[in-house]
Amino acid sequence: MPSGSISPSVITGANAVVGQVLKWNGTAWVPAPDYVGVGAHQFAGFTPQYTGNLGGIPGAQAKCAAAFPGSHWARYNEILSLGASYPYGQNVWVLDETPYGAQAANQEQEPTDCANWTSSTSPNTAMVMDYRGLTTTSNCSTQLPLACIF
Repeated sequence: MPSGSISPSVITGANAVVGQVLKWNGTAWVPAPDYVGVGAHQFAGFTPQYTGNLGGIPGAQAKCAAAFPGSHWARYNEILSLGASYPYGQNVWVLDETPYGAQAANQEQEPTDCANWTSSTSPNTAMVMDYRGLTTTSNCSTQLPLACIF
């Protein structure tokens, strides 16, 4: 980006507050918390509840970004990395860790999580993190929030 290509009025007009920086959300620069360090994730919040028809993974990511600008839909291991700062206590849809078609130790990968997050019909199921932080599956017609992180 050439020097001087962003005017102070653009930065001021973004309405960032103390502790925020401007981050690109895929379509615009938006204020978001400034977290530093490799793997430094922070809990953003929970979306409203949705069935497994999230509009695909991009649709799910957009739901988190709309609810908490600068955030994304959390993967299971990202939630676990939050430790005690994550507010356990409710079931949430989470993005599976294992690449499709692969297997993790003692864990089979389901390559059609809610038909790639575009279906809310049975018999489709998908990964859920339960209120204790354990993984399970749920029918795609179930309404659950998404866990969003920065």
